Amino acid sequence: MDDLTRLAIRHDTDKFGLHDYTPVYDALFCPWRDRPVRVLEIGVGGYGHADRGGGSLAMWRDYFPQGRIVGLDVAPKQLDLGPRVSIRQGAQADPTVIAALIVEEGPFDIIIDDGSHRPDDVLASWRLLGQALVPGGIYVVEDVQTAFMMAFGGSADLSAPNHLAALRDLALDLGAGHPVEPALQRIERHHNLIVMVAADGSVPDLMQAPDALRAAAAGQGALWQGGGGTGAPIVALSVDRLSSDAALTRALEGRADGEALVFAWPDDTELLRRLFVDIDHHEIAAIMPGSPVLAAAARVLSLVIVPGGVMVVQGPNDFPSIRAYHLGSRRAVLAQHWVQTVLLDPETQPSQAQLLGLLDRALLYARPGSSGPIQRRLAEIGADDAGGLQLQILAAGRGGDWGPVATVALACAARSTDAVISDGYRLVAAWAWARAGSWSDLATYLGTDATPEELTLILTARAHATPTPEDGPEAEALTGMVRAARRDLREARKPQPA
Repeated sequence: MDDLTRLAIRHDTDKFGLHDYTPVYDALFCPWRDRPVRVLEIGVGGYGHADRGGGSLAMWRDYFPQGRIVGLDVAPKQLDLGPRVSIRQGAQADPTVIAALIVEEGPFDIIIDDGSHRPDDVLASWRLLGQALVPGGIYVVEDVQTAFMMAFGGSADLSAPNHLAALRDLALDLGAGHPVEPALQRIERHHNLIVMVAADGSVPDLMQAPDALRAAAAGQGALWQGGGGTGAPIVALSVDRLSSDAALTRALEGRADGEALVFAWPDDTELLRRLFVDIDHHEIAAIMPGSPVLAAAARVLSLVIVPGGVMVVQGPNDFPSIRAYHLGSRRAVLAQHWVQTVLLDPETQPSQAQLLGLLDRALLYARPGSSGPIQRRLAEIGADDAGGLQLQILAAGRGGDWGPVATVALACAARSTDAVISDGYRLVAAWAWARAGSWSDLATYLGTDATPEELTLILTARAHATPTPEDGPEAEALTGMVRAARRDLREARKPQPA
């Protein structure tokens, strides 16, 4: 796992997990880690809440220890992320806001547009900020699947204004050798991402592509091969392989995952025009069912377009759609595993919300045995959330661990100032001890030294004598737990068949 992905998980940003952007970013930005880079990210997160968001800004701060990190958001933010991070308020398409931002904070080495995702805003930001890149600087547009979504101002036919269509046409002009503004070295297309790299005076040679470029081109293959694409060969093929979908599909057959195919720029660019869009073929299928897509798109991870040439990186393009996230997909399961690995690392200090989200996804993914370690970590950090306790009970009932249920229930009891609610939580803790077979803890709670069978009888009586909480959302949640305890204990007292 790369360092940036690990930081994204720790700082609770969706740049990994829901999206799988950080393997690409790590490959692109790793050579710059120790430089005093200037990073601008449009969109801070947290929506209209002043005290929420900032996870990705914290990620960039830690990834670039010498960097200056700037966030721009339309909503006011009150977040203290340290002296190297500043947050400005303003609209990403406002020329006055952007002009002041460039004067006071620019030029930028890296600009990431994770803002409104509306076509007109994305294109306005690119026009205003593209010139603010240093030579060789990198501009990224995230979540380009919104180009298909009417709710974001997109459309099925990508009619103007549309950022995916406009940046595709920019890439085709670059490949054909036409002048583009601002001057660019290359444009990359990955799942839900478009990357523009400012010209720096060098002439890119795809056959001699540096490791960073190749790794970035295959960066989203990290989940299936454990790293970037630098280990696979670069192969030059004749341009006739770009003449049709069938011809490119045949060229991709039998290739190693991460293998890069390099072509001279074709006279007929219709296939590349479609492929630039169809890399998001799962998004297209989820948003516009039945729409035709290229067969080759399922085997293309990335495109890299330079003046006079194009690199096609081969690999399984099976990223689940953000619109219809498929929890059973290989990439989703592996991403969940990576997130769990980081959050359960002793060096990580996860929040209760992060662990509850992880536990919820573990249950959704139906991975037997995966919830127990998460439950225990929740107990270790002193979790005392009623909703989280419900989730703990659900996990325990599906083969998880009942011990942490008791620990969290007691923490909830200690937090509550309502005697009835506290008693209810203590009953849930006792029920969990009984389910876990922790008879000494149960005996201490009941104040008696008895056999397990006798303890169960006493606890059953205690359960039915415990008042039922009545008012408020916490009481409502706890009532369901108390009823479950009563029902479970009543079933335990029934004679078992011989």
